[in-house]
Amino acid sequence: MSEASSHLLDYDDKRLRAMSSRQYRSKAPAVNGNQFTSGGSVIQFDLPANQDKTFLDFENSYILVEVENTLAAGAGNSITLEGKNGIYAMIQKVECLTAGQTLFTLDGYGVLQSIMSDLETNTLYGGNAGRVLFGSGSDAAAGSTIAGGSALTFAIPLQLNGLYNANKYIPLFSRDKLSFRITLQDARVGVVGANTLATSLRFNNPEFVTHQVQLGDDAMDAVGSAVDYQFDIVSTDYRHTSAVLPAGVVSSVTNLGFAFSSCNKIIACMRTSSLIAGDTAKEVYSVGSRNKNSLNKASVLLNGMKIPQREIISSTSNDSEVLAELMVAQGSLASVAHSNRINNDGFNSYSEDTATGADNANIGSFVAVIGLENMRSDSDGLYSGVSSIGSVLQLDLGFDAGGVAAGNTLDVWCEYTAQYTLNMMGEQLYQVSV
Repeated sequence: MSEASSHLLDYDDKRLRAMSSRQYRSKAPAVNGNQFTSGGSVIQFDLPANQDKTFLDFENSYILVEVENTLAAGAGNSITLEGKNGIYAMIQKVECLTAGQTLFTLDGYGVLQSIMSDLETNTLYGGNAGRVLFGSGSDAAAGSTIAGGSALTFAIPLQLNGLYNANKYIPLFSRDKLSFRITLQDARVGVVGANTLATSLRFNNPEFVTHQVQLGDDAMDAVGSAVDYQFDIVSTDYRHTSAVLPAGVVSSVTNLGFAFSSCNKIIACMRTSSLIAGDTAKEVYSVGSRNKNSLNKASVLLNGMKIPQREIISSTSNDSEVLAELMVAQGSLASVAHSNRINNDGFNSYSEDTATGADNANIGSFVAVIGLENMRSDSDGLYSGVSSIGSVLQLDLGFDAGGVAAGNTLDVWCEYTAQYTLNMMGEQLYQVSV
């Protein structure tokens, strides 16, 4: 009979030398200017095509930019960034285009990034590395401050999109460039300041700092021949839609319009409409503050069939079921070491029905996440979300008697599985399928 020994005696288990390659860092300035004003300006970066044997390490790349407060120095002219996600709150949309098609488009980017900061990071990260990188803070109202006439420089990884989530190098040898477009938020919405105007922030000399890997000839031949020079990248991406919940509504069925072959989860949050636009937003934390609105049930409808069939129940004494289902969808329910800041350091912000967003004690963090995957696949890489192609996908919400206290904006994202394909034996252009 065979005998087993400790792994400490397994001398075949050793690290192997990597393929012949070199790694380098480059900076690509914006192609459409060097100064961009908040309130709708679009910053565009182009990564050149036909870079032989070269791959982009998207996960280790970032936007480097100086953010200037153009208000004059003086009382009331300082601005404060949101503590949950800092300068991310100033990004309205991120998209990538190539060869006349869109690889991904992520609207409501700052709000989604704030949600993910609540779900996946902690206050220690927010007040330390996060504060230096992108101006976040140790609590929801403790972001970096930029005085009037002053500026800070930030390094901003473009998280959450399909290329970032791929966890693979992105080939840069297609026949057409990759264009990344970043739409800036109204400064009254994205930061907090008594005298803030829509155009109070200026983004100076933005650069896309990329880390790239170039393979040697033998390594590229080995990688390419292994896949017949068709590079398939399967990843997760997000698509956004929104609706209005009128004051007093006690039930809402919202058509989502998502049509994907694998919808993995639905993420939904509510924010008071009067506090998230125009001058009413400038002195509140309007991006990261979310309401519960006395929600008492939630489910997704696929052609009228409820998912889950036993709808998720909530009440004034039951926030745990919604949070448990959220953590199931995120794959973190069994992790006792999981980091998050969902309850805002003891302020019970997850239970906040109508958060004012005025200060740390009044910034709500409620969000509902409904998992749609049929099979848990954290370790084996399977994906098994429901198909909504040719179907009617809806979000069904119910509220206590009296309904929603004030008009709310409902933001909904679908996390879905996308595939990016680059066939170097064919058209040599990226194609996306969802």
